[in-house]
Amino acid sequence: MGDNRPVLTKEDFSSVWKEGGNVDKSTGAKLDLVQHLKNQLRLPMFAKAKEFVVTEALGLLGLAQAGSCCYAEIGCGIGNDLIAVARELQKLCSANPGATGPFKVIGIDANPAMLTASREAVSMATAQGDFAPVVVEIIQDDANALSMLGDGSVDVVRSDITMQHLDLRKAMAACSRVLKPNGRLVCLEGGIHGFYTPDPIFNQLYDRIVPVDRTGSTGIQLYYHLKEFGFGVPSLTPFPVLHLDAAGMDPGWVKLKGMASMCVTKGVLSQAEADDYTARYIKAAETNSIVSGGCMFVVVAVRRA
Repeated sequence: MGDNRPVLTKEDFSSVWKEGGNVDKSTGAKLDLVQHLKNQLRLPMFAKAKEFVVTEALGLLGLAQAGSCCYAEIGCGIGNDLIAVARELQKLCSANPGATGPFKVIGIDANPAMLTASREAVSMATAQGDFAPVVVEIIQDDANALSMLGDGSVDVVRSDITMQHLDLRKAMAACSRVLKPNGRLVCLEGGIHGFYTPDPIFNQLYDRIVPVDRTGSTGIQLYYHLKEFGFGVPSLTPFPVLHLDAAGMDPGWVKLKGMASMCVTKGVLSQAEADDYTARYIKAAETNSIVSGGCMFVVVAVRRA
């Protein structure tokens, strides 16, 4: 394999989350993004990190005690985090008689499928009991601009595995603009990552698709650059990541085959190499010979007054 061939860009990897962006060209099957996110929720590592975000990092107790707040989540996905925050705020408000509101929880996504899933999830949750005094609103917007939110209008902005798909500098500037002085940005984002299989040819092909990146993970980049956008020194809390069930996360191998098709289209792999990569990946997964591990980071930064 020559060294002068192109590599996949950040935008290429992010396109998997766009409507119709990941397609197995051999069968026409598309990745079910809603089901993929539901599968992620089964992973204990995500549950622990998200619990930390909701119960500690967001500072919801202080917001409830303040009597009102506006919370905005960029990349709200299937709505599960919106519901968790609304229920937690509702619980905290019930213990604080002075918490009369308004308490607004805003979910933001650009993907129509995600917006539909979020609205359906919130509707189902509301049917089991409303969130009063918390009001949940879901809107379509570009997280690189947050044009639907006014300057200094939000107490907390949250992002879970979303910043890595954005123009990071534009997104940081947008978050800084919409946050109130002393408002809080909380991001659960990717950190250090390692991938192992005993198949040396597979490893060579994997390195061709996912080359070593020395610019730092999204979590690390946020830690270093948020200060340029009006934030104080962020805190950085790591959570371990371990993937052992590659097959369970990609039923029918739609995501894998869609990525292989993209590699051929972009000239990263030949068709023969893509076919070989796909076959080796499936064989390694079915024989429990793939281990992916590392950590995620919860980054918390306060907007300077």
